[in-house]
Amino acid sequence: MALSLRDGARLKPDIRLAQAVSEFEAALSSEQKVAFRASRSSAAHVAPTMSDVMRLTAEIDLKATTKHGRGRCFGPRMTNLLNAIQQFAALGDVVVGGSQNLIACGVWAAARMTVHVITGYFTYLEKLSLLFMAVGRNAPRYQAMAAIYPKSKNLQRYLCEYFIIVTRLCFQSISWTQKSAFSRLSTSISDPEMKELQSELDIWSSSIKEEANLLLNQKVDEEAKENAKFRSLTTFLSESSSHQRRIKTCTRFLQACSQYDYQTTWKQTRKAGTTRLLESFSEYQQWQSDQLSHDSVLFRGKLGAGKSVLLANVVDNLNLQSNAIVLYFFARQLLEHFVTNRDFDHIFKNNATIRDADDIVEIFKQVPPHNQHVFIVIDGVDECPMDEQHTLLRALSVIQPHGYKLCVSVRTLEQTSTWKGHSFRFNVSIPEDNPDISDYVEAEVARRIQEGRLVIEDPNLVQEVKEKLIYGACGM
Repeated sequence: MALSLRDGARLKPDIRLAQAVSEFEAALSSEQKVAFRASRSSAAHVAPTMSDVMRLTAEIDLKATTKHGRGRCFGPRMTNLLNAIQQFAALGDVVVGGSQNLIACGVWAAARMTVHVITGYFTYLEKLSLLFMAVGRNAPRYQAMAAIYPKSKNLQRYLCEYFIIVTRLCFQSISWTQKSAFSRLSTSISDPEMKELQSELDIWSSSIKEEANLLLNQKVDEEAKENAKFRSLTTFLSESSSHQRRIKTCTRFLQACSQYDYQTTWKQTRKAGTTRLLESFSEYQQWQSDQLSHDSVLFRGKLGAGKSVLLANVVDNLNLQSNAIVLYFFARQLLEHFVTNRDFDHIFKNNATIRDADDIVEIFKQVPPHNQHVFIVIDGVDECPMDEQHTLLRALSVIQPHGYKLCVSVRTLEQTSTWKGHSFRFNVSIPEDNPDISDYVEAEVARRIQEGRLVIEDPNLVQEVKEKLIYGACGM
């Protein structure tokens, strides 16, 4: 009986989430409160997109590199969880209502501020990013969340519970930074705490996944029967149903474009290292900074020279631009930016069929950049069969005049007529004596020694080991 009374008196999840966001805000300094409120207001005015997540992770890595040196790459570790928070904040007024939307945007603003602040503390950043990465593997990320969220009170409750814990983690992290240096040494996130938080988040994530899959697998006629009595109640609900139908249509079209997990490939490549070559390439700097032209840059390098890592860093670098869309997986990724924009409804067709490259080209021609710079970054083209290389280069030459800036990498030895017939305004050769190799060896050897995975009793041998590794790499 006592347990029942206690549960009955427990506040609803949405109210507790609002309290968690308020507690986070109350813990901030005056300057931080101004930044937090501006971020929340911005998210409420214009829903955050995946580009905002990518920009945030790029900012984290730039800040970490500036403060702690070129070593570990933290941004990709945080991408999945930040993506889940971004999707929650992007549900919008129509789906969750004005006050609830402001709370969801508060969670996004809290996470955004937390990772920025924690980037200044290397040890805590290391632990927090690992927790984000572990939790992110099961984080609730659904392209169709806006379509299924209004249909289930359970889903709404589970999501609130999930993001209460996320906000609590943000509060704990910000509070830690406000302690004295001595107190911070003794109160950093412990492994048991990390495991407990991860366990709680995984439990709610499993509940969310189960409920979401149930909703996504429901038949259309069952959904219609279930929701018919609600759709006519108010203008708001009518608008909400219309919004849900749009999201479903857009999601089907995106699935028709591709179901490939392009984010995972980028994250795995980006984790391989941070480059300092971009700063030295004047051709690249001119290409990415020229706001008026729609030109192209070609990176050439031998097998293993670091082209993939370089282009993964290019994606980060371009994402730092505030008014840019960076594409490294073509049509689907481009269209994800316009799902909520009704001006592009004609593109998201009910019976979507993507037959060949010409269909993709037509999409690019119909969605020219509007007051935004759109960059297309393509790696590993030379690994495709020659006919596919030819098709891709032909398609790029067609869409480029419509306002796209191209960045492509290819092996140095690629001298076929296909490539000779396609001109790039800027050509950059990756040096065989790549300084990124020595940076990577220095950081990796130091990390392995620190973690006890590499034991060298004679300190004088450490430098010799590094030199041997760099020499043996042969620029690869």
